[in-house]
Amino acid sequence: MFEKGNKFYADWRDNLGKRKRKSFISKRAALVFEAEQKQINRRKRKKTTVRSLIRLVLTSTANAEEAARLGRALVEERLAACATLIAGAQSIYRWQGEIECAAETLLLLKTGPEQLAALEARLHELHSYQTPEFLVLPVEAASQPYLEWLQAALRGE
Repeated sequence: MFEKGNKFYADWRDNLGKRKRKSFISKRAALVFEAEQKQINRRKRKKTTVRSLIRLVLTSTANAEEAARLGRALVEERLAACATLIAGAQSIYRWQGEIECAAETLLLLKTGPEQLAALEARLHELHSYQTPEFLVLPVEAASQPYLEWLQAALRGE
């Protein structure tokens, strides 16, 4: 906030991040306006963090063919923007009271929080396992171009 002549000016940023300037008759009005804009911008930043926009879903499959089938279906249905297959995973787990060891393919799915419920339901429909793995991890950081691509891919743009 600054004063010039008999007017007070408040600087702020609009929805697109462009710097704006607004004039006021009183210093108090300018200060109140600036405080309100800072609070609005803080709320916007909290809502649009990368952590709130991207989820990484992990599921193990019996083989690469099943992982490819699942990945393709989920990307086609826009429940995931990308599916990455990692062959050669070795899983050791307890199943029905016995220790099991199996060669599996890990499927990494990149998606958004809005797709999670539908993604989980569809994965359970398509998966060959009785109890398929469905682990969801938040993403701490991502490049802006990747984030924009992921959101566009999920929206169908």
